[in-house]
Amino acid sequence: MAFAVAETILKKLAPLVVEQAGLLWGLKSEVLKLKSTVTSIHAVLLDAEEQSGVNHQVQVWLDELKQVLYDADDLLDDFNTETLLKQQRMDLHGNLCKNEVCIFFSSYNPLLNGLLMAYRSKVEDLQLQTLKSNLKKQMDNKRFLLVLDDVWDNGDYESNWDRLMSFLCNVGTVGSKIIITTRIGSVASLMATKGLKPHELKGLSKQDSWSLFEQITFKGEVLEGGERFKRMGEEIVGRCVGVPLAIRAMAGVLASKRDLVDWEALRDKQARLDGVGSDKRISATLRLSYDNLPSYLKPCFAYCSLFPKDYEITVRTLVQLWMGQGYIDCSQSPSSNLYDTGVEYFKSMLSKSFFQETSVDNLGDLVVCKMHDLIHDLALEVAGKENFTLKASTSMVYDDVNFDRLLHLSFDFEEIQRVSLQVPDSLLKQTKLRTFLPTNLHWQGMSTQGGTQYESIFSNMTSLRVLSFCNAGMKIVPPSIHYLKRLRFLDLSYNNGMEMLPNEITRLVNLQVLILDFCEELRELPNDIVKLSYLECLSLIGCDALRHLPSGIKKLTRLKELSSFILALSESGAAAATAKISELKDLNLSGSLAITNLQSVEKDEAEAASLKRKQNL
Repeated sequence: MAFAVAETILKKLAPLVVEQAGLLWGLKSEVLKLKSTVTSIHAVLLDAEEQSGVNHQVQVWLDELKQVLYDADDLLDDFNTETLLKQQRMDLHGNLCKNEVCIFFSSYNPLLNGLLMAYRSKVEDLQLQTLKSNLKKQMDNKRFLLVLDDVWDNGDYESNWDRLMSFLCNVGTVGSKIIITTRIGSVASLMATKGLKPHELKGLSKQDSWSLFEQITFKGEVLEGGERFKRMGEEIVGRCVGVPLAIRAMAGVLASKRDLVDWEALRDKQARLDGVGSDKRISATLRLSYDNLPSYLKPCFAYCSLFPKDYEITVRTLVQLWMGQGYIDCSQSPSSNLYDTGVEYFKSMLSKSFFQETSVDNLGDLVVCKMHDLIHDLALEVAGKENFTLKASTSMVYDDVNFDRLLHLSFDFEEIQRVSLQVPDSLLKQTKLRTFLPTNLHWQGMSTQGGTQYESIFSNMTSLRVLSFCNAGMKIVPPSIHYLKRLRFLDLSYNNGMEMLPNEITRLVNLQVLILDFCEELRELPNDIVKLSYLECLSLIGCDALRHLPSGIKKLTRLKELSSFILALSESGAAAATAKISELKDLNLSGSLAITNLQSVEKDEAEAASLKRKQNL
């Protein structure tokens, strides 16, 4: 992934050389020197990354190089941020040049998703006994089919299985069935009913394997020299030993390649795996599909390792996280935007079988997806030491964890219902951390010593691009949040006791996504929030106490997603300093928009909003 980091830096350097660097005498030559150095490094990185899998010294060199490149990226971010802050100070009235942004992306209904998440969180809050009681009521005197898919040996599955069986034997009726799938023979033997031999699935037949490969690769197209492609393809499929995931992965790589040389290269790489055990061969085959990804998709894929296995990933959030890390580049398509381009990134990886189990909304937009556990293992492998997931436990002691070189951190709290998080002191010292992300709503944050810990995070983790304090029990956002000047993605949703945001949050000039969903006591937003010129998403679902939006919201010309537009009631004394519905005219919004307090709007004002022209709403 060092190649992708170098590419990102080069793209940031290009406009600096032409524009901003010229403003500071003497700096332009330094920027040009840095650009030349990174260009030279960039030229040898592809070959080095190919060798890293077999040459330990090359891997060590790449790891060291990536740290240097990340430091360079931080410096460029600081330069751009200072430029933005200077512009903000110079233009207090917001007379910034407007960007022509063409909006064509559509998103799933965030209001519906918010309501579903609220319901889900309430269900998950129930005590185990209450859940068992509810299940018993639902299942009593009913015939059921229970499918437990992909069961692993996690150390205590035997006792968990015994407890589950004890419960299930007392519910349901005659004819109820349980189907269990696993790839571990000992698990199958233990969980099988006495006298029942586990059924071992075989790989696809030769004919079915080819049919699957052909369907994905050719899509009905007849290629010139088709027989040679077929012979080559049959060799590749044969080495997939009937495993659908491996077949789809190889087919996804070749679907866009119409030169026989590319097919031969992939076949030869695959042939080197001959003699390797079937399990390792499948993993190595999947690695080949990763190696053939375009460089800009590789960091996006590795980032997915932050989610737990079998996690239902929200596509919208995933794309926003990629945006936050700067992985998305739409410079080659001026008519597009970051979110649109990110969705195309996702679809490209979906077509190559890096994601599965996708679902769409009634508009046909992608909503959620999952990763196959072998694909997830691959993501963990390529992410290396840069990504780490803290697992929940009752002790929450992580003194033995090495956080050196850690860039992205997530928290997996599925194992217990409620956790009061104390961030390890060793983690608080990691100034290079770029992601701080809980992956579900099972934690109450740092409610005991929260103030101190929040301050430490804001003061020390100044390289953060992505930060989530979702459902963290946060009542007051410390003003020191302004230290996070590189922040692009901020999620403060489900903090019910939070009544307002500090004005210092408006100094986060790089912020692209601000999520405040279900902050039920939030009464107002800072007036200067209209200075966040890079803001693309402002989500306010379930903020029922919010009285109005600040005047000047139309200045957020990059804003594409605004879940709620709250108008002040006419009798309110502050109505003159609040957003008017006519400001919607200048916003190219898409998705869903709920407008509140329309009764206070005059007909002329409503017409001035030009809502009928917003075809993406």
